[in-house]
Amino acid sequence: MEYHLIDHDHIEIIAGDLRQGVWKFASGFLTKDGESAVPLEKNLGSIEVRLKRQVSNLDTVSDLPLNGLMGAAFSTLLGPIGGLASSAVGMVAGKGEFLCLGCHMKDGRKFIAYMRTSLFEQWKKFADKVVEKDE
Repeated sequence: MEYHLIDHDHIEIIAGDLRQGVWKFASGFLTKDGESAVPLEKNLGSIEVRLKRQVSNLDTVSDLPLNGLMGAAFSTLLGPIGGLASSAVGMVAGKGEFLCLGCHMKDGRKFIAYMRTSLFEQWKKFADKVVEKDE
């Protein structure tokens, strides 16, 4: 798996119905080269925060002791692809707080993504339902 630094206006999609990789978020849309823009406003049904992590340089999500639990949770959310994706995660991030989210679009698409908490605060206004779990 390729490693990415995620900044304040990008997310990393690791599994689901949208193409994996780094997507840019701007003006209520997700964009990626070679893909159609995905509008979030009036299309984002629910967001479930599955993991919050304060990271420093060279921390990886795969180091988490809860990785197995995360795999089980995402298997439930996205089926086998969710379990495989969560077990394969190894994102190197810069300093800051990051979230791992399960997102359900109103059109039926769903995906798992990592993003900074600052970006998540912007996403909340687009979702009909936000579930934040303390883990």
